[in-house]
Amino acid sequence: MFIKNALLPASTTALVDYTEQNKNIQGIYSCLLSLLFALRCCCALLDAVECRAVVPARSMLTAGLYPSKGDAAGNSVRRKSLKQKGSLAVAASRKSKTAQPANRFYRSAKLSEYQFKRVLWSFARDEPAGEAARQMTLSANSIDALYSKLRIFFTELGVFTDIYEGRNPEDGTPLGEDMEGYELRLIAFHLERVSRKRRMKPTRIDEVDYNWCESRWRFEYHILAEGRPSEGLYRMMFSHLLAHIRVSGPVGGELRNRDRSEALMEEQLDQRLAWLERNAPAFRDEASRSELRRLRRHILAN
Repeated sequence: MFIKNALLPASTTALVDYTEQNKNIQGIYSCLLSLLFALRCCCALLDAVECRAVVPARSMLTAGLYPSKGDAAGNSVRRKSLKQKGSLAVAASRKSKTAQPANRFYRSAKLSEYQFKRVLWSFARDEPAGEAARQMTLSANSIDALYSKLRIFFTELGVFTDIYEGRNPEDGTPLGEDMEGYELRLIAFHLERVSRKRRMKPTRIDEVDYNWCESRWRFEYHILAEGRPSEGLYRMMFSHLLAHIRVSGPVGGELRNRDRSEALMEEQLDQRLAWLERNAPAFRDEASRSELRRLRRHILAN
């Protein structure tokens, strides 16, 4: 310091001292600013933590779910209500994760409506279960089980019927002698149809033969296809079956709206006759149409 004072003028020495003092002040000021910034960050963090911890408690207190200091009598009631609401919320969250889309046509959580319609389309076409399984992701056993449920559903609903009405076939049909030719053709159609089935189980005489009832329903459409087979006939069969499921389903559940289903069967009979008049070449003359109308009245009367 002595050497510096001796070599430099007095003004220069004062300037150097003043510069060193400014540097010291700036350093102190920078440290204060850093401390102030750190303090503000800590305050902001504490505010955020306080908002997360206090705001839900305040909202629960205003809603009456959190016990207040002066409400000792209602603590147990509020605690019980809070537990019930929490358990319901947990159950709802679990249900939303595991629930399957609702199927309006078939009471099963494992089969979608699209898959059910695919199976119903194969059923309308009378495709074997093995052949239908090659066209979708379901197994042949699953499709065969669904086929059986469809037969039972439509038989109990009255869409598939037995011309013998559960009596001994040797006693004849209650439809009368006019239907004897119809009966023989139906038997031949049924025997030819079941001969192509591999999964068909035998039925005792005292049991309901659902396959026989199904054959009678299919024979009504087979008559339409004799003059002019058409893919549109299968679409009509599919739409008729699906319409009954919409009205009285789902399959596998309790039958509903039987009266509406009976009215629907009459409408579908008119549709079959109209299809026959439009598409079958042998039934375009007026005499044949009159015979069809007479046959319709005879079927409805019985």
